[in-house]
Amino acid sequence: MTRRTAGAAVPAISALLAVPAPAQTAADPAAPPGWVAWDSDGDGRISREEFDAGLAGRDLFNRWNRAEDAALTRNEFEAGFAATGAAPPDFAAWDTDGDGLLTEGEFGQGLWRGYDPAGRGFVEGDMLEMLGTDFGPDGRFGIGASDQRLDPWSGTVGTLPDPGTGGAPVGTGGSVPAD
Repeated sequence: MTRRTAGAAVPAISALLAVPAPAQTAADPAAPPGWVAWDSDGDGRISREEFDAGLAGRDLFNRWNRAEDAALTRNEFEAGFAATGAAPPDFAAWDTDGDGLLTEGEFGQGLWRGYDPAGRGFVEGDMLEMLGTDFGPDGRFGIGASDQRLDPWSGTVGTLPDPGTGGAPVGTGGSVPAD
């Protein structure tokens, strides 16, 4: 399998999360998309609150937080992405207070901005489908659930938007307009 990227990073953190969700396989195309379990109000889109609840249920932050303290260091952040075979997004863009550490809130915000680059407060449409793939019912987060998903901005396979570039895929230097 070959993954092409628009730059360097392919944040496939799929190997790190065990997600309790309905089983879906290639033989079960009728199974609901992975995002359905996160849509607690059933409106067909994911709010920031629903995203935070879904993310908390996967315990990704704590899995990466090897020191078991209140923040990820740059090394823990990079090691988390490296464990998936992916280069990490720009740590400084996720470290919004500039203290050299990522709180769980900063980590969640960095992930959220990848799915809601325009800052609308919800995920729907193509981004919802990407969220469903990334947090799919196979129990993984990242492109592992669908290694051939198409990046909506660049047309390349396997890239996740980098919040440090306004939501453009990592390494493109581009930007997605914000509100």
